[in-house]
Amino acid sequence: MYLPPRVVIAALGSGAGKTTIATGLMAAFTAKGLKVAGAKVGPDFIDPSYHSLAISKPGCNLDPFISGPQFIAQLAKNASKDSDLLIIEGAMGLFDGTELLRDRDDLNADFAIGQIPMSSTAHVASLTKSPVILVVDARSMSSTIAPLVNGVSKWNAEINVAGIILNQVGSDAHESSLRNALLPLGIRVIGAIKRDPEMTLKDRHLGLVPVIENPSEIKEKISKIKNAIIGSVNLLELEAIAKSSAPLKVPSAPIQEPQRLGKVNIGYASGKAFSFNYPENLEMLAKAGAELIPFDPMRDESLPENLSGLIFGGGFPEVYASELGENKPLKRAVKSLAMGGIPIWAECGGLLYLSKRLDDVEMVGVINCRSNFANKLKLGYRRVRLLQDCPIGTKDTVVLGHEFHYSITNPGGQDTSSFGRSGMFLTGFATPRLFASFLHLHIGTTPHIAEQFVKSAKAYLDNVE
Repeated sequence: MYLPPRVVIAALGSGAGKTTIATGLMAAFTAKGLKVAGAKVGPDFIDPSYHSLAISKPGCNLDPFISGPQFIAQLAKNASKDSDLLIIEGAMGLFDGTELLRDRDDLNADFAIGQIPMSSTAHVASLTKSPVILVVDARSMSSTIAPLVNGVSKWNAEINVAGIILNQVGSDAHESSLRNALLPLGIRVIGAIKRDPEMTLKDRHLGLVPVIENPSEIKEKISKIKNAIIGSVNLLELEAIAKSSAPLKVPSAPIQEPQRLGKVNIGYASGKAFSFNYPENLEMLAKAGAELIPFDPMRDESLPENLSGLIFGGGFPEVYASELGENKPLKRAVKSLAMGGIPIWAECGGLLYLSKRLDDVEMVGVINCRSNFANKLKLGYRRVRLLQDCPIGTKDTVVLGHEFHYSITNPGGQDTSSFGRSGMFLTGFATPRLFASFLHLHIGTTPHIAEQFVKSAKAYLDNVE
C-alpha cells in the first residue's frame, strides 16, 4: 500500500501559525469533499484534537524518537487509510529536533552542515517523502524573508520546500513586497493570510487550550479559519504539490500487536482536567484485553465498578485543582483502591492528582509528596530506566517518552533514572502496584508495555477474587 498525496506544514520556528493553518487547510479540503487525514510531528496531545475537530476523525502522532523511525511510514499509512490527502503538521522549526539517541545514554553532539536532526519536522518529511509547505510569520519583515527561506530550503537536499504560505501579512503592499523578495527563489507562494484576531487560537502555559474544554467555541473558530484559508490560499496549487509526493510503498508487515491476555476492566481519567491520552495507548491496551472505562475526577463521585486497574493521564489538574479537591468521594474511592493494591499508571497530571497536595489544595494522597506549579518549563525527550518492578515493566526495563510541564513534586521520586539533554537524574515513583512520573509514554509501537499493565491488572483481579 502506498501513502496518499501528502504535505508537511512546517515553519521557521514556533508561533508562526502552523496549527491554525494546518487545521484550517484540513477543514477547507474536507469542505471541498476530500477525505482528509491529519497527523502531528512529535509528542503532542492538543494539536491533534484540533485536527480531529476539523476532519471528524482521530489524527496521529509521528515521532521517530519515541516510536522508532522504522515505523513512521506505517503509522502514517494507518492514519491515512482510505484518505485522499494527508496533511502533517510540523513541530517548532523545520530542523528543530533532538540530540538524544534512542539506544544510548549519550548525546549526538556533532551537528554537521545539512544534517537532519532526529524527530524534527524535516526528519518526518524525509521518512514520509513529503513535500514541505513553509509557513512564514511575516510580521516586521519584508525583503529579509528571502535569505531566511533560501537558507532553510537549501539546508538539506532531501527536503523539498515546495511552497510558501505567508502569515500575519499587514497589507496588500506588504504582501507585494514579500512576494517580490521571494520571486528569485523559484518557490511558489501559494497563499498570503492577513493579520486578523479572528485567526488566533487561545492558548495557555502548555500550548493551545484543549478542545474538550470548549468544543463548540473552538469549532466555530475553526470554521472562520477555514473560510479565511479558502479566500487566501490556492488550494488547487497545494493539492497539486501534495500529488507530486514521491511514491512511498509502505511495507505490509504490521506493527507488532500485544498478546491478548484476557479481559480486565481498566478505568482511565478523562474530562477537562485529564484530556492527555494518546488514542494509540488506549488501542494497545484494548488489544491486550483491557475494557477501558472513562471517568471524570472532577464530576464523577464514584469510580466504575469492578475495576482491576487505573490510569491517570496528563492534562491540566493545576487549572482545575479546586474542583478536583472538592470531589472528596472520588478521591476516597481512588485512595481505597490504591491502598488495596490496584495497579496504577499515572503520567504528569496524574502524578499531581495522586500527590498529597497540589499547591494549597488537598489531593488524593496516594503518593507521599506535595506538588506545586513552578515558573520554569521542563520539556524534552527522555530515556527512562525502571529501578523497581512496576505495572508497566520489570526492573531495568527502558522506556522512551517525553516531559512537558511546569509543576514539580517535593520530594521528587527516586525510582527511575531518566536521561535527557541535561544528563542523568533520578525521578518518578514506582512500586509493584504504581508507576507515577512526569513522563508521557506513547506505546503505539511498544506492545510489551500494554501487556505488562494488563498482566498486572489480571494479577490484581485474581488476588481479589
